[in-house]
Amino acid sequence: SNLSSLTFEENPYLTEIRHVDEYSGYVYRNQFGNINTTCGLLTGTDVRTLMLPSSITHIGMCAFTNNALENLIFEPTTTCTLCEYSFYNASSLLSFKVTKNMVLNEYAFFQANLIDGLVFADDCAAMRIPAHCFQQSKVGAVTFSDGVTYVGVEAFNATPNVSVLDWGGIVELDTGAFS
Repeated sequence: SNLSSLTFEENPYLTEIRHVDEYSGYVYRNQFGNINTTCGLLTGTDVRTLMLPSSITHIGMCAFTNNALENLIFEPTTTCTLCEYSFYNASSLLSFKVTKNMVLNEYAFFQANLIDGLVFADDCAAMRIPAHCFQQSKVGAVTFSDGVTYVGVEAFNATPNVSVLDWGGIVELDTGAFS
């Protein structure tokens, strides 16, 4: 496809983006019980920029795996949950800004690229970064806001280029958080 940018307009009926057949488990589990992360909604497309409205409250498991996205933009007022493997192997992402009411789940950005950095908005409150969230990703600089208090088990494990520019309000690093 030649579509390079995809913008979803504000729409009260557009609240969730899910991968096909997410609830049945058929798409996600192979015969060994492993999650199938081979194909997301934009896999095989040329979409480089995705703009999501504040009406989005849920991005499902594996929704945007294996894609060419460079820019992922959420409205600052978005209240959204990013499920496990939402952006697994999003190998072209340049950066990501976590907004105030965003909930990150384990492995949300597993093996993703965030070369230009990861920023937590200043108004993030009581934010906890779950286990394995950015594990094996290529994360450049990280800026934690004062509202980020906890980094989970191996959250940034095997991310050799990560550098923390601002520790913000971090009071607890769990086992192997940056190992």
